[in-house]
Amino acid sequence: MLAVLEHLERPIKITKEIERILKQNGKLILTVPGRNAKPVLEFLANTMKIFSEDEINAHKKYYKY
Repeated sequence: MLAVLEHLERPIKITKEIERILKQNGKLILTVPGRNAKPVLEFLANTMKIFSEDEINAHKKYYKY
């Protein structure tokens, strides 16, 4: 699950559902942007045009590691 949780309104609900359906001893691999990533992502979107501004603006949350 790469770069998904930060776009969701209710990420805890989703992770609980994943926990429910994940096989015993199954693994979930996910990535989320940390707070320190916000200015970098905004630079890449706004200045370098590597990402769309809409995609970065759609982030609902940045995470603390």
